[in-house]
Amino acid sequence: RQNCIMVMLSYLYGTILNALALFSFDKYAGNSGEIRVTCIGDSITEGGACGAPSYTNNLQEILGDGYAVTNCGVSGMTMLKKGLCGDPAYGNQAGACSWWNTWAYSAAMESEPDIVTIMLGTNDAKYYNWEGAQQNWGDYYTLDYVDLIHRLRALKSHPKIYILVPPPIYAPYPYDMNGTIVNQIYPVLERDLASVVGAEIIDIYSAMVDTGVDNTCDGCHPTETGANIIAQTIADAILGKTRGDKPSSTRAFPGPNKHRTSTVYGQKAP
Repeated sequence: RQNCIMVMLSYLYGTILNALALFSFDKYAGNSGEIRVTCIGDSITEGGACGAPSYTNNLQEILGDGYAVTNCGVSGMTMLKKGLCGDPAYGNQAGACSWWNTWAYSAAMESEPDIVTIMLGTNDAKYYNWEGAQQNWGDYYTLDYVDLIHRLRALKSHPKIYILVPPPIYAPYPYDMNGTIVNQIYPVLERDLASVVGAEIIDIYSAMVDTGVDNTCDGCHPTETGANIIAQTIADAILGKTRGDKPSSTRAFPGPNKHRTSTVYGQKAP
């Protein structure tokens, strides 16, 4: 059954991505002075899950005084607008764990960013989101992703958008997450999405996968060393130390199985 679901979703995403190719988006336009970088994400961006600070703190240090990094990560959140915190059979409500419904959405939109990094998807890979919200309520990860990018590009600051491939998760996969989605589908899907919308990819997955589970505390959240790897990978892309990854073709989905700190809006969620 799971294999059939993967095939159907793969076909659906291929259709959606081809349709979205008809859209055009504004080009990046920077501003003079301090460059504002807004980092959108979940607990991996928010930080603290492994007792380690967010990678955004180290990103601020690497980029230096010419940049201002804003942390808009919120623990447990999804890209799906109807994202769930748990199985709806136990009373969990649609949208209760959607990043769209948090303080971070407004904060990101009001941050006047020149650059935005987006790393949402790890919580979308939970079975009640990927197989539940998408199939039962017609709320699709890719469409919500494109909607967010479109809204960000409509801001007066016209930010440059980076889509981040989330880091790998390791067995036994924690927090109801599907390892096939995170480790096999996202590395392809995020590139296809970036190709359609004209964004650039920052491949956190590849940067982290060879370091192994030891750079996580629970098979998902990065340790301080893992957070440093994420920060350096993002900084290298922003500073032009790595070539932008903009694939031109849609690929088939794989089979199943003393430092300055960044600005943080709101309080840390568990």
